Amino acid sequence: MWPYPRRSANRKKITDIVDAAIQTAESVWQDLAAESPAFDCHKGCAWCCHQTVMVIVPEVLFVKKHIVNTFDLPEIEALKATLRQRSLEIEGKDTATRQTQGIACGLLKDSVCSAHDGRPTMCRGAHSESAQVCHDLFENFDGVVRAISSGERSGPFLIVPKMIFNSAQTGMAMALRDVGLECYAVELTAALEIALNSPDIEEEWLRDQSVFAPARLTSVNERYVTGVNGIAPAPSE
Repeated sequence: MWPYPRRSANRKKITDIVDAAIQTAESVWQDLAAESPAFDCHKGCAWCCHQTVMVIVPEVLFVKKHIVNTFDLPEIEALKATLRQRSLEIEGKDTATRQTQGIACGLLKDSVCSAHDGRPTMCRGAHSESAQVCHDLFENFDGVVRAISSGERSGPFLIVPKMIFNSAQTGMAMALRDVGLECYAVELTAALEIALNSPDIEEEWLRDQSVFAPARLTSVNERYVTGVNGIAPAPSE
């Protein structure tokens, strides 16, 4: 049973849930990494940081906590400006369009994630055997996806870490839904822009789940797109 009334549940408990889930998933992945294929990911390789990052609100709160605890005030203000610009740029766009137009995640700075230690599960689970394929996806997303689907090219993405971290995210969402907290999918950049501009966003979310509606992801033609600027997209069927 949830030990606190929803209106008084504090931010520490929400972010602690995320931290525990991430630490558990990281531990499982470390145990299995040696048995998985080698991956080509390294600091400064940021091709995958130009796609839709699907998160749930507790992860956004976790990332915000990391930023508040590790960034100085000028860095936070600069990040807020970047997130605002990126949110405008990604409105109504899916991953293929973002890749084609080179629109980076709002946390990417000089080809490095500025909040790497506080990154969400989707980012932690992304591992590729070939940086070249990731580059090619950036250059021609739909063409490479078709080639992989047809068997003309091999898919380089490691399944094990993806499953581990996706399961962590799903488990968090299911557990929180059981206590009345809706955890629909939101886009990281757009949701973080909302979170950083509200000092009491955790309490606001606990009172009203719709506060992150402008960043909600919805399915359009079988692809997720982001709705921002205060306009909540219609829920997926």
